[in-house]
Parts: sequence; C-alpha cells; structure tokens
Amino acid sequence: PRYPHPRAAADLGGDITFWEPSVLCAQGHSQSSPAYAYRYDFAPRLLHVLGMGATHATDLYAVFGVNNPARRALTALGGSDALRAVTETVQSQWLHFAHHGVPLPDWPRYDVNDRRTLIIDDPPRVIADPDGDKRRAWIGYTHRR
Repeated sequence: PRYPHPRAAADLGGDITFWEPSVLCAQGHSQSSPAYAYRYDFAPRLLHVLGMGATHATDLYAVFGVNNPARRALTALGGSDALRAVTETVQSQWLHFAHHGVPLPDWPRYDVNDRRTLIIDDPPRVIADPDGDKRRAWIGYTHRR
C-alpha cells in the first residue's frame, strides 16, 4: 500500500506510463523507417522546489512558448534565460522537422545499436542509450494496458 518514497513511486509510474512505452515505440519504428527519440529534462528551479522536475507535459511550455506572465511565474526562482534557450531549441527542431521531414542535423536518427537520444535541456546534448540499465531492467516485463 505505501511505496517507500513518493518520488520513487512517481518515477515508477512515469516509467510504466510514458518512458518504457516510448522506448519500445522508438525501437519498433526504427526497424522500418527513420525514427528520432528525445527526452525532455529541462525544469526551472521552481519545478524542482515543488518536487516535480521535468515531468509529463512540462515540455509544452517550450513547444508553444509561454507568455510573459506565465514565464515570470514559472521562472520566479530563476531559469528565464534557460527556458528561453530550451524553447528556441524545441521550436527550431519541431519547425525544421515539419518543413523538411527530418530534424536539424544535431538530432541523430535512433537505432537499436546505439539508441542516440536528444536530451532537451540547457544545454541540449545527445546521449547514447540514456538510462540503459533501467531499459534493460524492463526487458521481458509485460503489463496490462
């Protein structure tokens, strides 16, 4: 009934609901067509203080941009310049993808050999098989959906 720590329970729920299915999706799609994987890690200090960090849907601030009052609230404890930089990264990647069918060259294709993933943060970076130990731990686990 009580998982040892609320953060661990939230992480497990996020793994089951979002992370593990996204890895399986990238694996499957990469077998037959170009696939690109990203992980959104950016969170201004306020989201860390609230115990949230980068969580589901916080990337929408960067996708759609935030107006000045929302940006001020979200970055009240700092991070306005970083949010602006992350927003530029996300919007330029998405727009290039929409116009050209591929992202900018700094976002490599995903394949099961190296699993290169764009980590959207300030600064953005590419990591091969991020959380590989966790990914391998999920192999063979089947959960009902």
